[in-house]
Amino acid sequence: MVTALVTGANRGLGLGFIRQLLLRPQVKTIIGTSRSLPPDDILASLVGSNKGRIRRVILEDISDISSCANLAEQIKDISPNGVNLLINNAGYAHQPDRRPGVRETGLSFPSVAGAKDYETTWRINAFGPLLLTATLLDHGLLTLTRITTNYSTVNSEEEVAIAEVPVVVNISSRQASVGMAAEMFTGDGDPRDDLYFHHIYAASKVALSGVTLHLARTLRDRAIVGAIHPGFIKTEMGRLGADLTTDQSASHVLDVAFSWKTLKDSGQYVDYLGRRLPW
Repeated sequence: MVTALVTGANRGLGLGFIRQLLLRPQVKTIIGTSRSLPPDDILASLVGSNKGRIRRVILEDISDISSCANLAEQIKDISPNGVNLLINNAGYAHQPDRRPGVRETGLSFPSVAGAKDYETTWRINAFGPLLLTATLLDHGLLTLTRITTNYSTVNSEEEVAIAEVPVVVNISSRQASVGMAAEMFTGDGDPRDDLYFHHIYAASKVALSGVTLHLARTLRDRAIVGAIHPGFIKTEMGRLGADLTTDQSASHVLDVAFSWKTLKDSGQYVDYLGRRLPW
């Protein structure tokens, strides 16, 4: 059975993951993080209508060591054996002011303000997933587990132990692909540049790609680690023309995550349909 941990679970794609995990019978416990625990948000209502299966926990700052350590202690109380599906979903992108009469397309990357925003964005989008994954490992909450099951042969039935490999999913973006950057961003004033490309966000996701690759290599005998582009989603961080709802995207991403069964599946960068993307 699966115990899943979803960061940034109180809105957007995170809520989509919570709803879609509820539809998966193999998922026993769902732990969703948010920076606070308001009694009347959507996540709270889902907890109330699915008592015992969903638990809300506080993660004040995914890029803060003490916040991640506090989360680990909360998880121990809920699931002493830890989690075997971690979805690093919490993310950040500076949102331009789109009020009528206001023209702000985003912070300029080569500027002091842009550099400061990149530090914030990088801490949440790249350093945070690394820190949380490392914290769970240090607390023994993201480990290979052995499950005893009955194995039938023609002449007999015997008990065998099979490995349940933990899966770490880093929610990435197509903008993380250095190989596809020229296709997505022309740099010559094409309207698509403003619509699809966010330099600071993209750079943070490139950093997340490095985190994903090196976690996959260093944990090659302990966990499956991969990055998934969730598609063009109708959320606050999405843009005009998004074609996927949060639930549609979450369902597809979970299909991919649950298809990763062995350690050989580690180190992938794919989209929500499982199609390989160039790093």
